[in-house]
Amino acid sequence: MTRSTDSHERGRNLRVKDIVIDILERFAGGSFEVRDKMPNATEEAVTKWFADASKIGEERYVLSQIFGTDEDITEFNPALFEVLTHKFPDRLPDVYRTVIDDHPELREKSWQFAEAVSHSQLAADVMLKILEYAARHDAPEHNIPGIHFLRAIDPKQAQGMLLKALEQMPTSPHRHQETLTRLDFQDDDRPEWQTMPAWLVSQNSDSLEWQALAKAIRGADVRGRLELLSAVARNCSPQGRKQRLAFLELHLTDDAAQDATAPECFHYVNKVRWVFIAPEVRNYAAMRLAEMLKIDADTRPDWTTTQWAELRKRVAEAVAKELGR
Repeated sequence: MTRSTDSHERGRNLRVKDIVIDILERFAGGSFEVRDKMPNATEEAVTKWFADASKIGEERYVLSQIFGTDEDITEFNPALFEVLTHKFPDRLPDVYRTVIDDHPELREKSWQFAEAVSHSQLAADVMLKILEYAARHDAPEHNIPGIHFLRAIDPKQAQGMLLKALEQMPTSPHRHQETLTRLDFQDDDRPEWQTMPAWLVSQNSDSLEWQALAKAIRGADVRGRLELLSAVARNCSPQGRKQRLAFLELHLTDDAAQDATAPECFHYVNKVRWVFIAPEVRNYAAMRLAEMLKIDADTRPDWTTTQWAELRKRVAEAVAKELGR
């Protein structure tokens, strides 16, 4: 740290006070930089901020500043969120409800809030109430986290909500435009929100849930089937592995393919960065199974039909072996 330099002032080594100011700026939600370059101007700005914050108290400060200070722009403050979860967990449900009701621009934060609630020391009935509220919301960004974390408290109710979500999934779930070029293998474990019900199913081995997912994928178009298979393959939970293998294997005979010129065409980028545009469903299933089974396939977009057939045969035999057939 003592060898770090200030990016704004070349050659000036950072001091302990610089690191402290950086940390305090996270709690303040903005920079303490001032136009006045007088000595100690920044330190005076910090002192004033701290004095003002101290007047209202830490809890009120956190609650009033967690969404920023600009009335027109919401700036979620992750540092204050950590303070909220660790020091004032009893206020979590109210703040979470505010996110759900009043801040649609923060819906991507719903998982973070639901997870914090589930890991807190809140009373079970309080936890249940807010997670139910999230799980009943129309937006998947809210209802999926609600269902996921509700499972540990009320598994029967959570399952009913998950089955309903599977019934209501679009026939052609898609990714947001900004994620179309994202490397599939480098995504975090969770897929796009529209296919999250499939990901939740693939965490477990519940036969009722897998039957509902099978029904959903039968009603999906080619793009939808590829996206749902992607969601299932992306789950690395030890529980449900056999079901995931069997589910993907069922699609080794599906030779449908999306039009490669279609807008927002499905694509897959493997670990060595080969890009597969609109792959046949069966070949995509084979590639994902090969990854799960650690089969060295070296798949390429220019493979012949014979090479793809050989891979499908190899993965089918490996699945049968693992499942003890």
